[in-house]
Amino acid sequence: MNKVENKLQKMKALIFKNSSYFPQIENQQNLPILHENLQQFEEIYQIKFPMEYREFLLNVANGGIGPGNGIFPLERALQYSTNLHLPWLNPTKYNDLFKYYSSMDEGESFDKRMNLILNRIESPELDLYNRRENGILYIADGGCGTNIFLVVSGTKRGQIWIDLNVTEEGYSFIADDFLSWYEKWLDRKIKNIKGKHEVIKRRNS
Repeated sequence: MNKVENKLQKMKALIFKNSSYFPQIENQQNLPILHENLQQFEEIYQIKFPMEYREFLLNVANGGIGPGNGIFPLERALQYSTNLHLPWLNPTKYNDLFKYYSSMDEGESFDKRMNLILNRIESPELDLYNRRENGILYIADGGCGTNIFLVVSGTKRGQIWIDLNVTEEGYSFIADDFLSWYEKWLDRKIKNIKGKHEVIKRRNS
């Protein structure tokens, strides 16, 4: 956890070095959540959040600087999430049914296939569709209508995925756990900032 916090501070220091954007970045990092508040949320929603995510909330920040448009504070994330205590579906089965495949879904065949599934009163396929948001916590806006989420219940618990259903691309795996995902983002961000600083140095020399 110290490694993640150190990289976060390093990134902010690099931004501060050559940019007036730093105060805005600073304001985006929230204080860590209180342990008693986190426990209260877990009791209300009948869930124990994955360890890596809990550690981030308790020791680094309750949302703020991060991938996409930043990490949602837990309070906001919970507004977008339902049935956290129920297991998330099998994403492979979901994608097999509801993802658009250019090789097989030519013309209007995809819409026809969806209508056939969703207009049934009862079916395993419709049940799968209705359970698509069980057990997931939306933690970041991926842009263009996509959403990044943490699986909190089910066989994929702890993993990070992205919801691409807005473009009919189903669900796509991102990372095994919250901290590895966040740390990789920090590494890329630091590398990009360093690269920009080198460009500025060359221009000013």
